[in-house]
Amino acid sequence: MAERRALQKALLIGAVSLVGICATDAAAFDGERKGFTVQFGLGAGYVRDNTHGSSGAAAGATINVGYGLNDRLALFFSERAAAWQKDSRPAALGVSGLGATFYFAEVAPSGFFTGTVGSAFYARQDYGHEEGFGISIGGGYEFKKNWSLGVDYLLGRFSPADTGYGYSVDTGYTNRAVAVKVNHHWY
Repeated sequence: MAERRALQKALLIGAVSLVGICATDAAAFDGERKGFTVQFGLGAGYVRDNTHGSSGAAAGATINVGYGLNDRLALFFSERAAAWQKDSRPAALGVSGLGATFYFAEVAPSGFFTGTVGSAFYARQDYGHEEGFGISIGGGYEFKKNWSLGVDYLLGRFSPADTGYGYSVDTGYTNRAVAVKVNHHWY
């Protein structure tokens, strides 16, 4: 877990540094999608936990930090997660990695597609944590400048492993989540 956090921290520092180096306008957040951008989203959804054969309602969150190459394409470091309760214990599925968003129009209102490829994590209070390959895909609609409604699909693929809690997961498994979120974009 400490190694994963160190990697996430290094990737975030690298992404923020890259954005700082690439920024062409000293006045970030100038209302243009081109340049430095930050996005934060919250919402609700549904998760399928194949580790323990459960499914149910979840809360969803997104944080993106990146750079708009122009007013239609942005690249970013992304952290997307879904959290829920399993037998009165918190659990979470997340995808961290590099992502991109493509907007259909240069200004709002506009539809968009988004995706992230990177590492996935699954954690549960009494289970420990697993790490594996993760992707998220989604889309949405920026209905007003800086505000959008979006849908994300998260998929985490995990290999057989020792949980560190005295038992092993004998086969690989895939966990999934879908979340509808309201997002605020700073650009």
